[in-house]
Amino acid sequence: MRPTVAVTAKRSDAAWVAERVQPYLNAVAAAGGDSLLLAPDNSGDVDFTLEDSAHGLLLSGGGDIHPRRYGQPLAGSEPGSIDEPRDDLELTLARAALAADRPILAICRGVQVLNVALGGGLVQHVDGHRDQRPNRTLRHDVRVTQGSRLARLLGCDGAIQTNSSHHQAIDDSCLAPGLRATARSLPDDHVIECVESPEHRWVVGVQWHPERVTEVPAVHQRLFSDFVAAAREEAERRRVR
Repeated sequence: MRPTVAVTAKRSDAAWVAERVQPYLNAVAAAGGDSLLLAPDNSGDVDFTLEDSAHGLLLSGGGDIHPRRYGQPLAGSEPGSIDEPRDDLELTLARAALAADRPILAICRGVQVLNVALGGGLVQHVDGHRDQRPNRTLRHDVRVTQGSRLARLLGCDGAIQTNSSHHQAIDDSCLAPGLRATARSLPDDHVIECVESPEHRWVVGVQWHPERVTEVPAVHQRLFSDFVAAAREEAERRRVR
């Protein structure tokens, strides 16, 4: 059975999807799932989508969340990248999926949305984690926590290379209650690179972009395969109810 994953985006028009969203859709498909694109211009009834149409939620990358969502003034966030209709949609989706215990994979902006949805905040600017030159990819290692879901998925007992394309981050001072940090950036290990929820069946957020398959080791695709497997289990549960 192919489960359906709700994949968030800023817009749903074909040009935007082809440029910004297709790698996520490709990764879900390669893992055996179908995608349902949700953006502010096509989202409809969120509760209906999660209850009847989708078996998991993928929160994708993008611009900054408005800092008022976590009780801060603008102090490093980039106003031109803020999209409040998207903030509304994704925070609503994240909270609904968490309440319903749906599988969630949160990527880059998505992990920040997840953290804010659970009552955490953000460091509004960190240096050295994105390369603003055209067609350049910044890479660095992350240290993975032994015994975590991430460590088991990646088969990692130590450090692994990731790509990096963000200027905001989570650190210990703003980590949401209920989330556990399971990877940290190297060498500046105050930046949290992966979070997991021990209170939910399958909730993982990563600060990097595993969907960019040419930029990361192939083992990162196990994030998608395990996430889609969890969505498949959710689909089976609904089918036999």
